[in-house]
Amino acid sequence: MAEGDIEVETMRVADAEMDMAAILKEYLASEERVNQATREASSAGDMITRASTGQARDGGRARFKMGDEGIDSSSTR
Repeated sequence: MAEGDIEVETMRVADAEMDMAAILKEYLASEERVNQATREASSAGDMITRASTGQARDGGRARFKMGDEGIDSSSTR
């Protein structure tokens, strides 16, 4: 305010400060939501890349463990 960047009536300075704080808090919250969505999308993309890279190393064939090394379906339910 001293440099004239923002003009606020003297009686309204506290209100202006609260308004600016609310705007900045919402901006930071929005930015955090975008960052979280980006991290989730990146993580999902990494998982897909790892899965497809692993399959490419196997010559494009999916490999499943059988017998004692396989998954016991009764324990997953």
